[in-house]
Amino acid sequence: MRELDWAEGKVADCPARKRPEGGGPQPGSKRERKEQSKQPEMRPLAGPIPASDAPAGADSKDGQSRDGTLAWRSIVMPDGSRRFAAWLWKDGAMQEVMARNFTANGA
Repeated sequence: MRELDWAEGKVADCPARKRPEGGGPQPGSKRERKEQSKQPEMRPLAGPIPASDAPAGADSKDGQSRDGTLAWRSIVMPDGSRRFAAWLWKDGAMQEVMARNFTANGA
């Protein structure tokens, strides 16, 4: 049995979202489904994150939230081990909130 990790909640400093005028469409309506399928414009990251230090032969992918206040990176190393890190915009900077290393056998 694996030892349990403890989770600490953090909230990014996100920009305010616009609310629909006139209360929006009726719940479950065709108009509501159409509006939900529209994705907001992707914004650049709110601030820089560290450059990837993945070695040659590794598979490294970065991702981010649409508003640019959350970013993550996953790396699969040549030996099969993995790294994952996440950053969020807080107090004027992108702060690392999670960093985990996983061995090739999953332990």
